[in-house]
Amino acid sequence: MAAEVFAQFSSPMNVLFWGREDVEYAVTYGRMRDVLTYKMQYAIEEGLPHVFYQEEDI
Repeated sequence: MAAEVFAQFSSPMNVLFWGREDVEYAVTYGRMRDVLTYKMQYAIEEGLPHVFYQEEDI
């Protein structure tokens, strides 16, 4: 939780936060690139470093 709050004060281009759920999903389903692409696109468009992926959005 503290890392998520800290990440909000950092530049989205410098911080791309991965939570436990993100890593578990990406590794389990072999979708690391898809999750990374989704998270980067969100960070660029919304200016926020952390988003919980939505499987239907990937």
